[in-house]
Amino acid sequence: MKNLKIARVGIDARFVIDWDHPHGALLRELLKANEQEKHPVHYYLFHVQQLLTPQPWLKCSNVTTVLVNCHGSSERWAYWRFFDSAICSFHLDLFLSPFYRIPLRAWLAGTPMLHMIHDVSPLTVPPDLLPERFQSPWKRFQILVGFWVYARIAKRTISVSEHAAMEIRQVLSMPRSRLAVVPNCFSADLVRENSESTPVNPYLLFIGVNMPKKNLQGLLNAWPIIRERFPHSQLVVRSNLTTEEQASCPEGVVVQGERLEQSVLHSLIRNASALVLPSFHEGFGLPVLEAMTLGTPVCVSRGTALEEVAGEGALLFNPASADSIAATCCEVLGFTPSQREEQRQRSRRQAEQFLPTRIIPQLLRLIQQTARNQ
Repeated sequence: MKNLKIARVGIDARFVIDWDHPHGALLRELLKANEQEKHPVHYYLFHVQQLLTPQPWLKCSNVTTVLVNCHGSSERWAYWRFFDSAICSFHLDLFLSPFYRIPLRAWLAGTPMLHMIHDVSPLTVPPDLLPERFQSPWKRFQILVGFWVYARIAKRTISVSEHAAMEIRQVLSMPRSRLAVVPNCFSADLVRENSESTPVNPYLLFIGVNMPKKNLQGLLNAWPIIRERFPHSQLVVRSNLTTEEQASCPEGVVVQGERLEQSVLHSLIRNASALVLPSFHEGFGLPVLEAMTLGTPVCVSRGTALEEVAGEGALLFNPASADSIAATCCEVLGFTPSQREEQRQRSRRQAEQFLPTRIIPQLLRLIQQTARNQ
């Protein structure tokens, strides 16, 4: 990598800086790796906020933050009128978009595009499992057209799992040569601890927004069965439940807000008996990777990207069956100390496949291969 030419690479940094958004996770780790070992790239981070968190990885000599004045315009029109124009003016060797939008003016001016599609769930998941804004046929058609156009404008498209890549190829009729799989890696800030501190009352942990495809309701339906066998256990839910939804939760369910300090969240994951994600669909599943990195067993749905990511670190269930979810959760709650330690080691071994030192070089090579004049 040290013999490669310096490339001028632009990044849509709105999902990378000042917002812990999963779509920006891989690029955050790219920039953190650049802080440790300077890449043969100059990164231009395009953002619309005036006050940015002073992260050390923003202060590298090969990183320039470009603040775009959108003059109070709405997000959609601001992108086309101001964001795209600013990108075009830098005459970049490559522009990397971590979200579903590409600056068309910059593309027309000849800037190669590297595009990320994390999943195509709005097109593959039944409408009743999606947020209301994605349920209308017209909206889904718009998404399909947008995905199709952007995937063909981009020189290459990145997905974060083989499961998501398979769906992308099927839905968008994309040749495999145009699609690269670069999985997320666990955060360089995540401290791996070998010590275990199990609370007196064991608990299962759910992390995710409250939308139908995440299937929190399926877990809540299974909870009375679990609670009958393990009456002293709790279910901790970190989600955006409303006050009314919290009030309707069964006994033994403890709700945490979405916004937690990272150290608090990591402690919550590390001390859990298991992380339980009963999703009907996922493109990757970052909480699974965080849990495995910290040595926490994971119970996840069969047939999704969660199974791919968790590998041998997973206990699997049928997300459509409360009995199946309950049986798997009861299995992990019933672990002996030796069984728990064995499962913790499986989780950690699986997480090692997603070390930043393994993943980031893949992404950097792809950037260099895609940039013009490289």
